[in-house]
Amino acid sequence: MSGRGRGGPPRGPNKDKAAGQGKPKTNFTDDDGNSRRIKGTPNVSGLQGTTAIAGPQSRGTGPMMMTVQGKVQVQSPASKSLWGLTAVPTLPEFHPLERTAVFITNTRPDVIAGRIANVLKDRSIQATYDDDKAKATCVTLEGVDFRIRLYRGRAQFSHGIIVEVQRRFGSGMSFHDDSKAILDAAEGKKPSTPQKYQSMRALPEVSDDESDDEDMPPPPSGASSLSMVSKMLQIPGFDGQYLGLQTLSTLVDGERMTPESATRCSQALLQADSDVGAQVFSYIINRKVDDESYRELRTLSLGILSLSLKYSNTIPEFIRPVLRPILIEDIKDAPTYPRAACCALGAMKYFVPGDEDTMELNEIFQEALLIGEERYKHLENMANACIKAIS
Repeated sequence: MSGRGRGGPPRGPNKDKAAGQGKPKTNFTDDDGNSRRIKGTPNVSGLQGTTAIAGPQSRGTGPMMMTVQGKVQVQSPASKSLWGLTAVPTLPEFHPLERTAVFITNTRPDVIAGRIANVLKDRSIQATYDDDKAKATCVTLEGVDFRIRLYRGRAQFSHGIIVEVQRRFGSGMSFHDDSKAILDAAEGKKPSTPQKYQSMRALPEVSDDESDDEDMPPPPSGASSLSMVSKMLQIPGFDGQYLGLQTLSTLVDGERMTPESATRCSQALLQADSDVGAQVFSYIINRKVDDESYRELRTLSLGILSLSLKYSNTIPEFIRPVLRPILIEDIKDAPTYPRAACCALGAMKYFVPGDEDTMELNEIFQEALLIGEERYKHLENMANACIKAIS
C-alpha cells in the first residue's frame, strides 16, 4: 500500500502443530510481502475433534486456547454467496497465526466463505475476494484495513479449516467487535449486531452549583477549532494528512462532539475563504482512484463533506455546480468503491432539494440501492435515504 504505514495487533506465537513440523524459522513473508516474525511453536495436542478459538482477549506470552467439543454435522448445499470459494490452501509451514483465528472442523469451504460474506455485508465492510488465495481484502466503515485468510489444517488437522483475521492498517472502536463477529459467523454462530460508538451526548452531565456562568469562557469558534487541523494538514505525506482529516472528521460529527460544536465547525469549513475546506474539496475533486493512499484520504474527505452538510444545514452555492457531477461519478462507482459511494450519497442527499434533474438522480440512486441490497448494507440505507429525499 503506497505511502501508508502498516499497523496490526501484536504477533503471537504459532498456535498449533498445524503450522508444520521441523526446525523453526525466525521469519516468514506472506504473499502480500509483509515480514512476520515467529516466536515459537507451542504444543496444543488434543486439538483434533475440537474447535480452537484464539480470541483477542487472550493474555500472556502466548494465545490462550479454548476448546469446545466438536460435532460432525451434515452440511446442506450452500446458498448463492458473494464468495464462491470451493477450496483452500494448506496452512504454510511456520506460519504465525494471529490471536484472532478459529479452527473449524468438518465444514466445507464454501459454507464458511458464505457465512463470512454475509456478515461482511451486514456490517458494511468493503471486501474484495481472491478465490485462488482464499483471501478477502477488507476495509471497515472507519477505514480499518484487514485481511481474512482461510487455510486447510496440516496432517492430523486436515479435517478442519483455519479462519484468520489480520489487521493491516488503521484503528477503529468497532474493529474488535467486527473481528469477533466474523469469527463467530465462520463457526456458524449468530454474530452480534453492529454497535455504534458511544456519543458524547450519552455521557452524564456534570453540574457545579457554585460555578458562575458569567465566568465561563465562551465556546470556541469553528474557525479556531479548524486552525489546529490546518497545521496538521500542512505536514506532507500520508500520515500527517490522514491524522488531520481524521481529526476534522471528529470535529464535524455531532455524534462524537456536541451538535453545537459540530455545527460551528461545519459552517466554518464551508466558508469560501476556509483553507481547510479548500484542501478537503481538492481531495474530492481530484479523483485519483488508482492511488490507494490518495483514495483513502479522498474517502475521508467525502465523509467530512457529508457530515458538514448535515450539521451546517446549508449548501454553499459555490460548491454545488462543481461537486454535483463528481459525487454522481462516485455513486456510479459503488460496485468498486462502496465506501466512497456511501459518503457521496450522504452528501447528495442535501443536493436533492432544488435539483434540476431529480429523474437522473433517482435512476442513479436506484442502481446504488441494488448494489447495496446485494453486498453492502450501509449503501442500501444511504440510497434509500436519497430516494426518500426526492419524493
